[in-house]
Amino acid sequence: MLTPADRQFIQDHLQADLHRLLLSANRYPGVQVPVAVAQIEAFRKVREKIPSWFRFDLIMPPVRSVEQASSEETARFKAGLFSGKAMADLTGGMGVDSWFFSRQFNQVVYVEQQPQLVEIARHNFDVLGARNINAICSGF
Repeated sequence: MLTPADRQFIQDHLQADLHRLLLSANRYPGVQVPVAVAQIEAFRKVREKIPSWFRFDLIMPPVRSVEQASSEETARFKAGLFSGKAMADLTGGMGVDSWFFSRQFNQVVYVEQQPQLVEIARHNFDVLGARNINAICSGF
């Protein structure tokens, strides 16, 4: 996971040239520069796509997962179509849909087959205060 130094680096370099950061990684001891650069790239996409998730206490998944995730507008729309006691998101991914559904349902089961995404989603759900989401790693 990210260290406090990594998080600060991400915030300080959000607008920086990512290739230059990677080439000058040795100038930043104590920072996981490749990891931080991947986070910066994902945060840049999240800022436009899912603005309510543009928070530096969250951990971003790989960029491909951000690209495949629902936009905030789409997730809000889908969540507005249904409400109730329980639902399952069987294609959990980044967790955006599950999070918006968690505001409409008493219990949400998020299912994802990639362990890394499940770990990230659990962290983010906790930070976002979504205590009614049960994240499960399963490939069926």
